[in-house]
Amino acid sequence: MLTNPEEINPQPPADRSVRTLVQELRRQAGARHVILARRDGLPVATTLPAAANLAAYSHMAAAIAGTSDMAGEQLQFKSHEQTIVDFDSGKALIVGCGDSAVIMLLLPHEANLGLAIVMAKRAAEEIRDLLPPWK
Repeated sequence: MLTNPEEINPQPPADRSVRTLVQELRRQAGARHVILARRDGLPVATTLPAAANLAAYSHMAAAIAGTSDMAGEQLQFKSHEQTIVDFDSGKALIVGCGDSAVIMLLLPHEANLGLAIVMAKRAAEEIRDLLPPWK
C-alpha cells in the first residue's frame, strides 16, 4: 500500500515554498492536516504523518473536487469554489488550486470555518502560481 509520495514520484518533489505554504495553512486555519494533491489524485505535499495512507487521502480530495465541479456544471452554476463535508468528528474542506491541484483541510469541529475558507483560498492562489500545469 502506498503511504509516501516519494514511492510514486510522478513529478519532482514539491517546491520547498509549496511545502511551507501547506504547513503555514495548517497552522493558520487550525486544521488537523492539509493535503495538496494533483487533480488526478497524485499527492504533492502534506502535513499527514508518514504512516498515513497519503495516496488514499489525495485520491479522495481529487475525487470530491471533481464531483463538485461536475455537479456545478450540471446545475448550471458558474464555478466550484469549495466543498465542505461535515462528519461526526470534524470537517473536510476542499478548495481548488486552478486546473492543476486541490487542497483538502481536515478540520476539527471547533475550527473557525470562515477563517479556514479564507486562508485556504488565499493559499490556493499562491500555490496555483507555484505549481507547474499538470494535464
